[in-house]
Amino acid sequence: MISGVLEGLLPKEGERPRAGAPDLLAAGARAARIAGVRAELPEVAAVAARKGSSRLVMEARRLIQLVTPAPLR
Repeated sequence: MISGVLEGLLPKEGERPRAGAPDLLAAGARAARIAGVRAELPEVAAVAARKGSSRLVMEARRLIQLVTPAPLR
């Protein structure tokens, strides 16, 4: 459910994040951890790939780490 909201809320490179965007990513990470969700979230991955350590970027990285499917061996 949160993944559907993220696309419109996440800032493009150079834009300021909307209020609450880091909190939404954190909630998504908590939900993904609890539910064991695996998904591809390209918008979140783009934010996670940015340089820096803002809360937005850090929460995006945490969410991506939790939902990215493990590579097949």
